[in-house]
Amino acid sequence: MFFVGDAVKNGVIGNETLAYFMCRTAKFLIDCGIKTDKLRFRQHKSTEMAHYSSDCWDAEVLTTYGWIECVGHADRSAYDLSVHSAKTKQDLMAQEVYDPPRMMEEVVVKINAGKFGPAFGANQQKYADHLRSLSKTDALKLQAKLKLQAELKEGPAKVTLCSGESFELKAELLTIEVKEKKVSVHKYLPGVIEPAFGIGRIMYAVLEHSYCVRVKAGEEQGILQLAPLIAPVKCAILPLASSPESSALVRSLEQGFVRLGMATKVDNSGASIGRKYARADEIGVPFGITIDFESVTNNDCTVRDRDSLKQIRVAVMEAPLIIHALCTGKSTWEDTYAKYPHFDGPQE
Repeated sequence: MFFVGDAVKNGVIGNETLAYFMCRTAKFLIDCGIKTDKLRFRQHKSTEMAHYSSDCWDAEVLTTYGWIECVGHADRSAYDLSVHSAKTKQDLMAQEVYDPPRMMEEVVVKINAGKFGPAFGANQQKYADHLRSLSKTDALKLQAKLKLQAELKEGPAKVTLCSGESFELKAELLTIEVKEKKVSVHKYLPGVIEPAFGIGRIMYAVLEHSYCVRVKAGEEQGILQLAPLIAPVKCAILPLASSPESSALVRSLEQGFVRLGMATKVDNSGASIGRKYARADEIGVPFGITIDFESVTNNDCTVRDRDSLKQIRVAVMEAPLIIHALCTGKSTWEDTYAKYPHFDGPQE
């Protein structure tokens, strides 16, 4: 089993905050109806990463157009405040006061001035300040690159400033150490995680993932299996008769849904119950309530689930509460079906 915490611990995902937003995005997309086997996260390569990002992941969804990016997650680190601070000459550091003081690990960057100055000339101070301001994560990543460079005798490591300017660094120019010290005030530049959602792409993917074809009695019928959470119309109310008593029950149900802030659709046509079900299924209505000839006598109705085609028998005034719980995620159809009497009346 895969755990996101392990990805953070092993350095696959840059930090816990970035991982948190990726998890929230995955939950949002799945709740909206994106199929889990058609959802993935792809990490940007260093060659495609924006200059302000220290890590970046795209949530991609598989559609008939292939894998398309729907949500981007950029770890902008402290780029924004660093630029503001540099331009305005203002100290924008945040600070936490610890009482009592804590023992904390601190990254210490030691510049080899004898070699650093000749290597970078007029830019030496700017580059040195950037290296000393690196976060612990970024400093350790740079340390790993420099160590690998020294061991394999590879070329210099590339370092990019918040302005987008970059320079090449050799292992002999500095050392990076992690030391433990007692800290009473921790100062830092806050970082920014930037999730960017493409709502049009998400809506298209949801519609494509929700559409299916149901074959019954040799006839094909298009079904829009919108998740109850996002379906615009939550319930279709389907009376089988047009008597005053039946109409009163319909009005009572409508008022119950209005009080719960849920949209419904009443089909008063003379079509068969199967045709009424099909109309509701085609536009993505997840549940249906049928007022039949026994409803007037017993003050009850049937509740039908669009996807399983199963039905239960419940009291009329209880039906809106049941569907509200189903649409808000407080209950599942499986639990509801196990709780109430089943109804095996005519379906299509």
